[in-house]
Amino acid sequence: MILPIRSSYSKRIYLLLKEYEYDTIGYREFQLSELQEILKVPKSFKIFNRFKEKVLFKAKEDINKFTDLQIELFEKKLAKKGALSRFIIKKKGFHLTKKAPSKKELFTTLLNPSKTPQKTPIIPKNPFPPKNPKRGQL
Repeated sequence: MILPIRSSYSKRIYLLLKEYEYDTIGYREFQLSELQEILKVPKSFKIFNRFKEKVLFKAKEDINKFTDLQIELFEKKLAKKGALSRFIIKKKGFHLTKKAPSKKELFTTLLNPSKTPQKTPIIPKNPFPPKNPKRGQL
């Protein structure tokens, strides 16, 4: 159901994100250069701000409007010319508001796997968690 999307970049990003729709992670990350290489953008889109405006934001708008996915986009500058884009992927009408299961719930589901209800994946609040989190943080 991606026929109304006219942008070839939006269609390609949709297909890249659709691969991760049912993954338990719920997101997909790309280095800026990696995403530009995959999409085969012209030299005029190699500048991050132009690429972000003309490709990433347009793709986010098209995907959220015309497809079965709801995505959020987060960017993080890594170095002077490097950047990381993280797409948070959700199914439309599907909200991830449930809390992570407690240790007791995990233990009981391990003992009784046949009575395991379907749980939704948990997406972290911080899209870029620290590399070495302190105890109790994430």
